[in-house]
Amino acid sequence: MTTAEDSLIDALMVRYAAQDAIARACQSALATLGGMAFIGSGEGSYLASAGGLMFHPPSRGRMAEQLCAALDGGRLQIN
Repeated sequence: MTTAEDSLIDALMVRYAAQDAIARACQSALATLGGMAFIGSGEGSYLASAGGLMFHPPSRGRMAEQLCAALDGGRLQIN
């Protein structure tokens, strides 16, 4: 595996970890906001619907098999 491949694998792992952390932070913020504040505020609805990184390619679902193969010592294939 090349250094560029290693860097891309690391970048994808960081990206998916950041995506998960953002989702958890959004859920925590909404829970802290509370029901009545959520209902009375458009910002809470926007926060709940904003997907952020999950819509940015390459998606986790599309890369899961290739990333697992690369972590097992194979080459990273991006289709």
